Amino acid sequence: VEPSQGKLLIIGGGSIGPAIWKELARLAGGFDAPLVYVPTASENEPKRDAAEFLRKAGFTHVTTLHTRDPKQANEESFVAPLKSARVVFFGGGRQWRIVDSYAGTATEKAFLDVLKRGGVVAGTSAGASVMST
Repeated sequence: VEPSQGKLLIIGGGSIGPAIWKELARLAGGFDAPLVYVPTASENEPKRDAAEFLRKAGFTHVTTLHTRDPKQANEESFVAPLKSARVVFFGGGRQWRIVDSYAGTATEKAFLDVLKRGGVVAGTSAGASVMST
């Protein structure tokens, strides 16, 4: 079932090949579309270069967005990168970490707003699992 607006790109775990990256770029409107990477499902705190794999895939406008604090997820300054995002990409790990951090927050609403604007929500492993209703 597709969302009424926007697109979902649900990716299984493991490595992601060039065909998937090309499809994500096509759905987003190009490799230069503003993309927000959410590594919150990961067990470890993300490293400074956590989104490097997206840059290596060809995306040029990548922002990492991460917190485990729902209070921070409600702050306007935290949500700001999502206001112009065409893509939200959830990384792998444990989906409950995403839910615990963002459910019921302004950030969750902003994720959904990306879809309402015709954008793409994508994810792999836990990032794919968290896209259910």
